[in-house]
Amino acid sequence: MKLNRRIVITGASSGIGKIACEYFLNIGCEVIGLSRNNLQLSHNNFRSFNCDITNAESFEKLKLEPEAKKRVDTLINCAGLTLPAIGIQSVDDFQQTLDVNLVGAYRVITHFLPNLKESSSGSIINVASIGGITGFGGNPAYGASKAALINLTKSLAVDLSPFGIRVNSVSPGYFRTKMTDKSFKDPYLKKVRENNTILGRFGEPEELMGTFEFLTSVSSSYITGQNIVVDGGWISKGMVQ
Repeated sequence: MKLNRRIVITGASSGIGKIACEYFLNIGCEVIGLSRNNLQLSHNNFRSFNCDITNAESFEKLKLEPEAKKRVDTLINCAGLTLPAIGIQSVDDFQQTLDVNLVGAYRVITHFLPNLKESSSGSIINVASIGGITGFGGNPAYGASKAALINLTKSLAVDLSPFGIRVNSVSPGYFRTKMTDKSFKDPYLKKVRENNTILGRFGEPEELMGTFEFLTSVSSSYITGQNIVVDGGWISKGMVQ
């Protein structure tokens, strides 16, 4: 079934963002990909723009692009940063992480709000993390930024409801992406993560797309302010026997 939507996706050049661009193009959507490194996809319904979501000047340049001025039905905030540390994380790394994962996401939302208001069924999807729900050591900035993003989702769901815009977040567990490459390739780290997941494996980015599509479509028209966890059962699992 074709989904006729105009979708903006951040973090489009790699990982979940790249897979999302390809997925939505394949089901009949028009896609605008934003990233610091443009994604090269040969498709009539795809436009890629260089955009640093932490830089206000990037958005001033984006205002000059005709394709970025049109109606937007769905905005998917996939761009993210993680800077794990041994010991206490530096303040600079903490700030940089929040600038991308939280402030950057909010900057994108406010920029495209006029475009979303033009849609009859606007939807915003913020990609959070199980790190925003449970405690993970060695990277407090990532967990704090994602926890704040989940709350931002709930708050904006209230604020944007008068415009018919729904706002939800998706919290992935361990998916096989560039961000998790180190833990996937290390036999010990990989085994620990698999043992903590009910399904006993890493997820593949494609396995997030059904949730994205659902939150994009009219099938989820009565769902807003929610955080949907897609983690193979990580946060539901108790003691390992």
